[in-house]
Order: sequence, then C-alpha cells, then structure tokens
Amino acid sequence: MAGGVGSDTPHCLMWPDAAFYRDVLKYVVTFLLGVGLTRLVERRPRLLVYFGHIGAFPQPEITTHTHSIVLRNAGRSAATDVRVSHHHLPRFNIWPPETIHNFTGIPGEGRPGDIVLPRMVPGETITISYLYFPPLTADRIHGSIRHADGFAKPINVLPTRQFSRPVQYALLVLLVVGGVTAAHWVVRAAEWIITHW
Repeated sequence: MAGGVGSDTPHCLMWPDAAFYRDVLKYVVTFLLGVGLTRLVERRPRLLVYFGHIGAFPQPEITTHTHSIVLRNAGRSAATDVRVSHHHLPRFNIWPPETIHNFTGIPGEGRPGDIVLPRMVPGETITISYLYFPPLTADRIHGSIRHADGFAKPINVLPTRQFSRPVQYALLVLLVVGGVTAAHWVVRAAEWIITHW
C-alpha cells in the first residue's frame, strides 16, 4: 500500500521550487505588460469633456446665465456620431464656427434636444457655449455625452503651472529611472522571499 503505515513514501506535499514561482511571475508580468501596451497603442477614440466656465451676468431687467463645455478627442482614431444630449436645449454657439453639426429640438424653447457632431478627428477640440435665462441653471441642462464607441469621460480641469520642455524631459527621465529601480527591487524582494520561504 503506497504511502500507508510502514511504507517509505512520505505523506507530505512537495512545495514548488523557486524556478516555478519565477516562471509564474514572468508570465503574469508579461501578460500585464501586453495588456498595458495594447491599451496604450490601440487605435480607438477617447472623448473627454469638461466645463470651461459657468457664469451669471445680472442686469437691471434680467440675469443672463452662460457656461461652456469643451469636448476633446484624446484618442488615436476618430470619434463618430458624437451626441451632446440636453434636458433643456438653450441657445448655443460652437467654436470653431466651421464645425459641422446638426441638432434636434429648438434651441431656447426649454425642451430636450441633442447637438450631433458627425465626426471628431484625433486631437480635435470643440467648445460649445450656452446662453440662457432664469429659472434655468447649468445643472439642469445637460444629459449624457456619448459617441458611437461609448460615453465621454468627464474630467476636472485645474489651473496648473506649465514647466518648460527641458524640465519635462528631466522629470520623465527621473520617472523612468525610478520606475525601473522600483521594479528591480520588487523582483529582488520576490526572489528573496521565494528562496528563503
């Protein structure tokens, strides 16, 4: 009887050796790098949206409200059928003025409507400015912003200092050197844990 009482076969389980864990770690890291590189170079649209400003101009007779949104295709392919939906479509203006667009609904009537941009090429930025009056406010205007491949990603934009090109390159070099050093020490620590466990 194998492994029974009186046999020479041990009952304990064999732990995999360090080479096994190194191979598993190598495959996992390779997989993650492949996924990351695919996402980095994949040609698809990436539509970003943010509020450019929100303002109110009180006058003796009436208060005028205004705001703008900025759409940018930060992807590597064109975004098609871009739809800016509104719960209430106010009067609007699109910059640059030669931007091809259509709209549903009647601007300024207080009814739902969409602004449709047939195509936004990679790197294109479009600003849509709105003009409206009380009781309508900016938070009651917009619905979803989407395109044929998904929804626009809203981002928060904060004023930040812009560094010169040499400083940006120096920071990039430091970031890469730091990342490679950190990865080296993580691998070394993993090897030490595997061999001394």
